Amino acid sequence: MELEILPRNFTGPGIGPLTFQVAYAGPGVNYYRYKVELPAFRLWEPESPYLYTARVGLITGAERSDSRDRSFGMRKFHMDEQGNPKGTLYLNNRPVLLRGANEMGHLQQCVMKGDYDQLIDDILIAKLAHLNFYRITQRPVQEEIYDYFDRLGMMHQCDLPTFGFIRRNQFVEGVRQAAEMERLIRDHPSSVMVSLINEPSRTEKRRKGHRHLHRNELEAFFVAARQAIYVENPDRVVKNADGDYNPPTREGLPDFHCYNMWYTNNTIPVGKMYKGYLPAIRAGWKTGCGEYGTEGLDNEQLMRSRYPKEWRPSGGEEEWSPNRIHGAQTYSLHGDWYAEQRTLRGWIQASQKHQCLATKLMTDAWRRRADLVVSTAVHLLIDAWPAGWMKALVGVDRIPKPAYFTYKACLEPIRVNLRCDRWKAYAGRRWKLKPGS
Repeated sequence: MELEILPRNFTGPGIGPLTFQVAYAGPGVNYYRYKVELPAFRLWEPESPYLYTARVGLITGAERSDSRDRSFGMRKFHMDEQGNPKGTLYLNNRPVLLRGANEMGHLQQCVMKGDYDQLIDDILIAKLAHLNFYRITQRPVQEEIYDYFDRLGMMHQCDLPTFGFIRRNQFVEGVRQAAEMERLIRDHPSSVMVSLINEPSRTEKRRKGHRHLHRNELEAFFVAARQAIYVENPDRVVKNADGDYNPPTREGLPDFHCYNMWYTNNTIPVGKMYKGYLPAIRAGWKTGCGEYGTEGLDNEQLMRSRYPKEWRPSGGEEEWSPNRIHGAQTYSLHGDWYAEQRTLRGWIQASQKHQCLATKLMTDAWRRRADLVVSTAVHLLIDAWPAGWMKALVGVDRIPKPAYFTYKACLEPIRVNLRCDRWKAYAGRRWKLKPGS
């Protein structure tokens, strides 16, 4: 085998060609592993995503086969499991906080349509708002997406496509697919973490134990899947559960999902969140918040041009309700947060205003607890369809809702954020701030 390592997106020296003797290849798949010393190299980092190409060919006697190229980057991403508390994340041996968003289809549509300019723009829309990672929610995706993450310096988490429960008779298949997923993403430096299930729930509560793994059996699945991933990539950081509704997991970083400013008091009451409390997490560990957010309706132009006519008003100021939108939650859940509106424009403005408030309060609350919250992802950044998932901060037309700019301001890399528990003052009243307030 002949190997050559070349710079891909910068000018500099390469290595090789090097040759290795290949042992006899028997029937079926054969794997060969070699260690190559790189005396000097450039690190892959979000602000300087240096990439290399590994060019591999076979030599048989005097003949050389066509070579194959594979892109890779030199970086280290790991999690501390020895400190107190455990769970600090490191990129190239420096602590890193993952601040990002969930993704549910808009990047895949770019690849399906061959619209790579839009794919680039979508990643840059995230970077413009100071995001440094995407959670590709509940599935692997086309490899082109990972390639562009590599090139543009966007870290990401890849999820095994399991939700809530795993069928007992699919235990072995799930382990096999965990290894297959790792083989898909392992050469991409942007791939920093994987998770094994989204929002695991209690079989006892849901009466699902006759079909699905109980929690102790699910923990056994985590162990087996982790070992399968380790064989493919011993350096992978694995998060067992994203949004664990049946905690705690026995191994690795805990994670919770929180929609307490939409599904009222979900996970933790709003007041306690604001004052710095966190949900119950595994003792001695830091945590992630893999999803949070609230619904904000699409802009009026998008609704009038791309919604079915049954969903939208025929005129300008006629009475209208968002319960006409299939699947929308705005009408059924708005009552805890803002007054009922009467027109399309009124509902859009009220819902988007609340989305801004929720985005600000929740993002700031998690940032103030950066001593324990090491990963957060708003749900979600860009919608893949009209009215597809209206918790998105940017519509399918790529026109941002006001909450996008709120989120951008909240993720400013260096900020002073003083929490005040009183939001109003009256003339002539004197306040005295207490230490730690």
